[in-house]
This record gives sequence, C-alpha cells and structure tokens, in this order.
Amino acid sequence: MFDEQLNPLRDVNKRDGYIIGANVNIQITNSEGSEIWSDRGQTSNTGYYEGFLVFPSDNRLIGEYAAKYTVEYQGNTVIYYDTFFVLEYNADRTMKPIA
Repeated sequence: MFDEQLNPLRDVNKRDGYIIGANVNIQITNSEGSEIWSDRGQTSNTGYYEGFLVFPSDNRLIGEYAAKYTVEYQGNTVIYYDTFFVLEYNADRTMKPIA
C-alpha cells in the first residue's frame, strides 16, 4: 500500500510513501457467491501484505472467482474488487483452450 501524496505512482523502488500497518482483509468467493478463502493481517514495513491461496492441481476448482480487498488505515477504508480465473490443464500441464 502506498500513500497517494508521497508516492502517487506506487513506485516500489521509491524509498518512501509506504503505508505500514494498514489492516487488510481479503475474501475470495466462487461464481455462486460462496466464500472459499479469506485472510487478514497488516501491511509490512515495505507496504506489502502477503497471503497465500493454493488451488489443487486436479482441475476441481476450475472457474471464475471474485476477490474483495478491504484496507483500513487511520480511520479510512478502501475496498478493491478483482476477478480471476482458474483454468483447466491437460495431463502434461499444458493449458486447455478456453471455450
């Protein structure tokens, strides 16, 4: 997370403008709206928050997912939304064409 005034371009190479200690809450839901994973924590001394979600390699979770990121810092709350896809792979680990 970066301070919009000190680091408006979110330049990771810039040595200031990081937001340290922001509360982060992440929710991942499937296409039916059911939550499949969530995590929470705080940004590090470099403004990053890391969480890990591992999808099994047996293709049982193929589909579209929605991510909601809620960030709270000094009484302000910002919510970001994103969509991602888990694609199907062949036995030789090559990706199957998207239909």
